[in-house]
Amino acid sequence: MLDTILLDALSAPWPIDVAEAVLAALYTAAAPKSNTFRSLTTLLAHRAPYEVGDLFADAATRTDDLDRLGRFATAADILNQRRTLHEELS
Repeated sequence: MLDTILLDALSAPWPIDVAEAVLAALYTAAAPKSNTFRSLTTLLAHRAPYEVGDLFADAATRTDDLDRLGRFATAADILNQRRTLHEELS
């Protein structure tokens, strides 16, 4: 699993390739109920560029794991809310 401390040290927004790599690792992670998985999805939702929201939403529709689906859908919602706030405040 990825190191949340190292990822947390990266400035936001993360480069798209980093965000995509984290999402790919989360999609194949073995333990979607773990604290690390939850921490990484939350971190990704708050640090990823807005474009990754669509990838999260897509990942949520492609999994049969309800825990993973819920975390991905929540992260997609957070990214969409961030995008909306940014657009309204710009």
